Amino acid sequence: MSKTVVVYQKDCILAAGGREGRFPNLLWVKRIPVSQENSFHKWQRALEELEEERKIDPICLVLPTSLCSARILQLPYTRGRQMIQMAEEAIKDTIYDEVADYTVIYQDKKVGLDICAGSVNKSVLERFIETCQEADISIDSITVPIEGYLKVLRQLDSYWNSTAIYLFLEEGAITSFLCQNGRHLYSERSCLLCQPGTLNFSAEVMETISGILRFYTGKGELPVTEVYYVGCSEKEFEICVEDIENVGLDALPLELDGKILMPDQEKAADWISCIGAMIYDGKREKEIDLYSVRLDMDKKKKTKNIFWQLVLPAMILLLGLLSAGAITFLNCMVSMIDLP
Repeated sequence: MSKTVVVYQKDCILAAGGREGRFPNLLWVKRIPVSQENSFHKWQRALEELEEERKIDPICLVLPTSLCSARILQLPYTRGRQMIQMAEEAIKDTIYDEVADYTVIYQDKKVGLDICAGSVNKSVLERFIETCQEADISIDSITVPIEGYLKVLRQLDSYWNSTAIYLFLEEGAITSFLCQNGRHLYSERSCLLCQPGTLNFSAEVMETISGILRFYTGKGELPVTEVYYVGCSEKEFEICVEDIENVGLDALPLELDGKILMPDQEKAADWISCIGAMIYDGKREKEIDLYSVRLDMDKKKKTKNIFWQLVLPAMILLLGLLSAGAITFLNCMVSMIDLP
């Protein structure tokens, strides 16, 4: 099935289209730079640069990491309607005053249930929707970057067969995961202050890895064996390799080029957020869709307004009739009392 994805980032918009699947086939990609102004108009102007033929089908939007949030929640194992209710209640208990949705990323009867919850401030979400409307773009769904990262990880053999650290370098940040035999154990996101390839970059990477290793100490029998990275070249990451090997880990690039079909001269690693949003393994499992949640909220609000528009006049009329009846009754009683 064909799909078009637009990824909002701090300094550009990434757009891609093609066939979704476990290993998507990207037929075209486009990177559109944006200005550094602190305004949503910069993204609108970038969207307007998309060719008309790219706007025919509704588009999946991926929000910028700086303007949305995501977290992994662990719940008791359950299924069906009970699982849905439990997940929705868990989101309400941890995410306040935001539009939020979730996807299930792990389930095991003995271990439990893990969900990835994504959220965004409602007014911020409205602004992104407006930028699409003003650029004549129809929206199919809206998600957060971490969902795509997790989809990418699920296509890797190492994700299912080892204990490893994964580093996604995008938008001037490092999003890191610790995963073991198909389960997410830990994740965090931190700002990347230095350019890849510099000594300070190596120090920042090692600080992230050291934090994960401290978290894992005493929590598992299986050792962490590898660090996989994506979002910078092997040459840029080379400065980190020796320090990583000194703590007993192997440093490896996250390889996708042999599996993901890309346009000529393009590397999968440069379009990781687009690829993640286009991954579909053939099962129609629940995914994060903040746009659908927003539409449902509007429907409920509209239904509530209609209810009060109908019920309130009826209640006033009923009270009026009851009052008139009560007055008539009292007048009758007074008349009976006045009779000789």
